[in-house]
Amino acid sequence: MPWETLQDFPEIVEKIAFHEPPINSFLPTAAADQASNNQIVETALTGDMQAAMKLFFKAMRIGDLDAQMMGKPAVNADAAATDARIKGMQYWFKYEIRQYTSRKNRYCQIKNISR
Repeated sequence: MPWETLQDFPEIVEKIAFHEPPINSFLPTAAADQASNNQIVETALTGDMQAAMKLFFKAMRIGDLDAQMMGKPAVNADAAATDARIKGMQYWFKYEIRQYTSRKNRYCQIKNISR
């Protein structure tokens, strides 16, 4: 994660290109977005993956057709494959959804480094 690396270890960074910068932290809805993300993650981690996906689709304003396709269960999956898929999805929910809204960014520090 380039943003975190730049903040935590600026001495090792020469150049950086941001991919998916933490724009949520700039928006006036940042606190509500973070609360929504936390609700999505908690729902996923308590095992209600379908409800978590619906909350995620709503938060991301995903269209009906995309939500239908993304929310389809694996066809002909055995119990082990289904369990592995659920664990993978829970990992994604826990670590990916929160990463852009949960970190406190120090923009002044970044500005000073870039000079």
